Amino acid sequence: MIAFNFNIHFQDEPSLNDLDINPSLSSFHISSSSDTTYRERFNVISDHAELSGRKIKYYAQNSYEKCDIGCEWGVEIEDLLFISWRCGEHTLHYTSLNEYTPELLNFWVLHTIIPMALVLEKSIEVLHVGAVEIENEAVLLSALSYGGKSTLTDYFIEQGYHFFGDDTVGIQVENNIYKAVPSYPYCRPYRKPESLGLKSGFFVENTRKIKAIFVLNKVSSDAKIEIKQLNGIEKYQALHHSFFLNFDFLKQDHFHWMNEMINVIPVYNITIPWELNRLEEVYKHLIDFLAYPVKQ
Repeated sequence: MIAFNFNIHFQDEPSLNDLDINPSLSSFHISSSSDTTYRERFNVISDHAELSGRKIKYYAQNSYEKCDIGCEWGVEIEDLLFISWRCGEHTLHYTSLNEYTPELLNFWVLHTIIPMALVLEKSIEVLHVGAVEIENEAVLLSALSYGGKSTLTDYFIEQGYHFFGDDTVGIQVENNIYKAVPSYPYCRPYRKPESLGLKSGFFVENTRKIKAIFVLNKVSSDAKIEIKQLNGIEKYQALHHSFFLNFDFLKQDHFHWMNEMINVIPVYNITIPWELNRLEEVYKHLIDFLAYPVKQ
């Protein structure tokens, strides 16, 4: 499997591996461990947080105030897994707990741990957005949780468009050009905790330049569909919640990163009538606005 521009290899769960690999890409290796002393090996332990329906704890070898290449990180997922890695190295070690299953390992590795590791090593940024490929460019769809981004992404897929992710997408910057990095080839328009959804053949395999970001704004089912370009502080206010990882020591970097991105990429607010029967209208309105041809 390819995720976040890496081949993903589960060394001890071969049923999770498939033939979708690219020999030109580096690999993430995931291997099991019998280590049960992980709580004693870390100096910093966070309070419990809630994620995907489970309590989790973040562990770090050093202070949260910095993350150096080579420092060790870990995540304990209640009753399920402990996963650790060294920053900058692409090998994950997991200790299985009472409720472990291969399917849940797959979910947490793809949905949480790999994007977390990549953000901490500063190789890419990761945003909570959906993204689709239209005419060889990436269009990002941003919304608060349950704000419709996965549903709209899925509608584009149904029309034959390829997608970068329906919940998280990586962002890579090269010479001030912002590109979408495909996350993983699963989509789930209707949320179920700890589920990646269904694997889709409409997955983009390469990075693409980002054309625009649309912020979805839920309105009543009979409201008019409108698109308005955002300017200045409006863009930051609309998107600052989108960062995948929100540790305090990252906030200053995130502020500067976001401001640089929105100075390059146009950001629009689009009203989304909260009615599934109007998805086609929203889709066509967005395509027409960008002056792309509508797929027949």
